[in-house]
Amino acid sequence: MPRTPSGNSIIGEANRFVFEFLKTAAGSMEMGVDGGTPVPFLYTATQPTILTRCNFSMYDDALEDVDGFFTIAATTNGLKIEVKNSAGTVLQNFGAIAVKRHADLNNLAGTDTSGAQATPATARMAVRWTFERAGAALKLDTGDQFIITVQDDISALAQFRTMVQGYLL
Repeated sequence: MPRTPSGNSIIGEANRFVFEFLKTAAGSMEMGVDGGTPVPFLYTATQPTILTRCNFSMYDDALEDVDGFFTIAATTNGLKIEVKNSAGTVLQNFGAIAVKRHADLNNLAGTDTSGAQATPATARMAVRWTFERAGAALKLDTGDQFIITVQDDISALAQFRTMVQGYLL
């Protein structure tokens, strides 16, 4: 049975759960883009929402670059991760950890990562960032946005997607 951030059971109505890919304003969920001009990917709360987790998923037809951003070189500017209200005011800036390498995602998320070489020339990686492990889930009010902005050219990645999970209040 689902749990609230305090650990109390809640009634698990399927239409109350949030499983949403972050998307651009045009509706794209593919984050492997040229962010030379920053490209924001976002989830907008349509009603009060609790976000409990953010999942990053990457796949590429290349070998992992141990010191890079998955299979490409480390980025210059990194991913900018923040929460804004409907007026555009930053409520939470996760910029204390610059996500310029995939190891930085691990630093942000803790140890909830897995990676594998599917074949000698392909790689996949999943990172699970559970907000509650850092102290509390994220509460978004109506119109608040969870935003990840790509600020570098990472278009060489075959696939890079991010999903938020949680539930509607």
